Amino acid sequence: MAIESHIPFMTKPLHRRAGGSAWLFATGSVAVHLVLLGFIVSVGACRSEQGENAASHPSSGIFYDDGEDGDLTTSQDHSDSAQAGAQPSVGAASASKTSPHAAATQESAEPTSATGVARSEEHGVQSKEAPAQWSQSELEAVAAQIQHDVEDLRGAKFDAPIPVKLTDKKGFVEYALAREKETDTPEKMSRDESVAKLLGFLAPDMDLEKTMLDLLESQVGGFYDPTTKTFYLMDSFTGGVAKIIMAHELTHALDDQHYDIDGTLKKLGEDTDATLAFQAVVEGSGTNLMNQWFKGHMSEVSAEDLQRAQETTGNSLEDAPPYLWLPLLAVYLRGEGFLVHTGGLNLMMKAADVKDVDRAFQSPPRSSEQILHPDKYWKDSKRDDPLHVTIDTSRLPSGWKVAGQDTLGELYLGLLTTPQADRKGLSANPLAVWSVKYTNKASEGWGGDRLVLLSNGDDRFLELVTAWDTQKDADEFADALDKKPGVIPLVDAKQGSGSAFHAGATATDVEVVQPATAEGTPPVVVVRITSFSKPMDASKLELPWHVEPKLAAQSK
Repeated sequence: MAIESHIPFMTKPLHRRAGGSAWLFATGSVAVHLVLLGFIVSVGACRSEQGENAASHPSSGIFYDDGEDGDLTTSQDHSDSAQAGAQPSVGAASASKTSPHAAATQESAEPTSATGVARSEEHGVQSKEAPAQWSQSELEAVAAQIQHDVEDLRGAKFDAPIPVKLTDKKGFVEYALAREKETDTPEKMSRDESVAKLLGFLAPDMDLEKTMLDLLESQVGGFYDPTTKTFYLMDSFTGGVAKIIMAHELTHALDDQHYDIDGTLKKLGEDTDATLAFQAVVEGSGTNLMNQWFKGHMSEVSAEDLQRAQETTGNSLEDAPPYLWLPLLAVYLRGEGFLVHTGGLNLMMKAADVKDVDRAFQSPPRSSEQILHPDKYWKDSKRDDPLHVTIDTSRLPSGWKVAGQDTLGELYLGLLTTPQADRKGLSANPLAVWSVKYTNKASEGWGGDRLVLLSNGDDRFLELVTAWDTQKDADEFADALDKKPGVIPLVDAKQGSGSAFHAGATATDVEVVQPATAEGTPPVVVVRITSFSKPMDASKLELPWHVEPKLAAQSK
């Protein structure tokens, strides 16, 4: 489980990555990660006090989403199958072992300022005073220790040491904005926000740019800069929480040296689903190794560390829409589960086989479906690569142009088919992550999809073509979209510029159709969404599409 402290995630093109940087995706929200950190510490304490199997005992009363049908099941239900599929893993025996250099620097790495004991008025508990900010030399000593630990656990060496520096929130925001200008254009940012709002993921009047900057300023804990190959730690973090951040981010640095993560992300281009799947490998790798590090260093993460971090960052995601945090949680939690072949949480903190990590980086999963259902990637007999869906935009009516194209995948279609009333913020309760659902009956059985957004002034037309494994799967998706009240909020076009209408962001009509398909071809559901400032005939904008047969798609 991801327990580092960072900034909110944005995945492209539906989500702009904060700061436009692929590596800013590799960080997450402090609120998210403090929740997960509390979860890990509670499980770790249980394991250390009651033994390795205590966490999975039915009497623990702990439940989790197994990822296959959205039901909550006891961890014992899955423990036998998880253990049966276990493979030799690198570094499991060395999780608590440090190199001679690390041992030599461990004592000097901690700040030597005096600490006392004070009562927190807010929490009513005894806690140590916040330790002094690390000096540069102290930071470097801790980082050197963690780099050696990461090498031992992964069984691989850094090509070169990773520079580490302290920075503050102002410095980070300046960096994020600069990266955003380098990688995104105002047109692309506007397009991505329009798609999210038309699909009902965000309120039409939300200022996404301001919302993200506010979250950045309140949540940032650290980040890795791929250009300078440098890790930056926020100067407000020290102690065990800072070490956990380092264990995760330095794993990214090691993976980058071996697999060129930025290069792979660039190759994925305008494909949200494929990008999310690869980012799940990246974050799953960092999370799994970080958890192995934590298992060997539990005593270095104190309750005081967690309390201070929580007081610093607050719980700003409790009121945030799932669009801002669900994909983030998925790439960390389900990404780690994917690497250990588990269609759910890696409850027992099993170490990933280094050969599996290497395979996933060298030949990445191609869809969020494969992350949510690992057998569709790892098992040849169940391998299920996405169908290739294309939409022809070569003949558009006068005045209309293509604003963008994308593939959403099972995870985002799961969010799309979730009733608006069920789309809530992320609770700060550590156990809340056990019940988070990343898919549902309406989005399972996904075969492939493609989305096109057209624009003409302030008017928008969105066409989403989805292909499904079976007719039942297609019917379930269509039925979920047809339910009342609809999952996509609508405003009557006759209201025009009324207060409820937001040009380019408010859906004025939604059409869901199931066209007839030839025998032997996948069933299809087409969703068309309009945002018109005045009534007009949308049928002239309907675009021809094509779905390649399964065998042709699998060979790509």
